[in-house]
Order: sequence, then C-alpha cells, then structure tokens
Amino acid sequence: LDLGIKILSQNLCIGDRPYGSIKERSQRFAALLADRSPDIVGTQEGSFEWSTYLDDMEGYGAVGISSEGKRAKSGEWNMILYKKDRFVLMDSGNFWLSGTPNSSSHNPNSFASRVCTWAELFDTYTGRTVIMVNTRFDNSTEAVRMEQASILVRHLRSELGDRYTQCQ
Repeated sequence: LDLGIKILSQNLCIGDRPYGSIKERSQRFAALLADRSPDIVGTQEGSFEWSTYLDDMEGYGAVGISSEGKRAKSGEWNMILYKKDRFVLMDSGNFWLSGTPNSSSHNPNSFASRVCTWAELFDTYTGRTVIMVNTRFDNSTEAVRMEQASILVRHLRSELGDRYTQCQ
C-alpha cells in the first residue's frame, strides 16, 4: 500500500483569453483532477470566479485569498485544495511576499502583490501532519524573487515556529 501524497501544481490563468472561458477551463480542470486524483493541489493565477468554483469543488476542501486582501474580488488567488476524505485542515494562513507580510502589499520593485497560502493538514492515512505552502513569485527580476523567497522562509519560521522546523 503506497501512502505517498500526490501533489499537483496548476496555473489557472486568471483571464478568459487566450485559453477559453473560465467555465470551459474549469471543466477541463475537473477532468484533470478526476484523471490524476491528486491529494493536494496548489493553484496559481486564480480569480474571484475561480475561487468560487474551487470552494465548491466536490471532494476537496479549499483555502486561500486574493493578493488584494481577504474580502477583495480582484487580484490573484493562490489556493490550496486538499482531499477531504484524506486530510483534516488543522490550520491555515496567508501572507504577502513584501516588507509588510501581514497586510495586502507588494515589494516596490515587483509588478504585483504576491500572496502565499499555507495549510497544515493532518493525514488520516499516515497519522502525520503535512504543511503545504503555495505561492507565485513575481516575474519582474531575479533580485525581487530572491527577496520574496527570503520573506517566505522568514515568515513561515515566525508564523509556524516549531511546526516549520519539524517539516524541513
């Protein structure tokens, strides 16, 4: 019996063009999930419309917010989906890859606000806890991406404390 975790990363492409409407792509995404049956999915470039669809995804729980803030209907969502029949959501959170990670913000040299979503999941198959981290680094410069990576590690250490250290 293989108790490994299958993880899928999927860029949803925020708009309708040139890849077809979100409604059309959501059907292809559902078919991909049915075919591959990932246990955990990290999505990038979602939209409010995508977030609504993903929140209602059959068999999956979902966490994540917009890069523009918790109640925003614009911006990009980086969501985490997890199979509800395998995992129990223990904790989750979001932070921005900027000098002010606790509020919707962006690095002055980046093109856009970048949010990181994390989820602490209890795996009922193995009895172990998994921390899934999902984000999208800026596409401006390597220096900005390196700074964002540094913020990500620092903030995870701070927010998750011992749980972060145990998962390395």
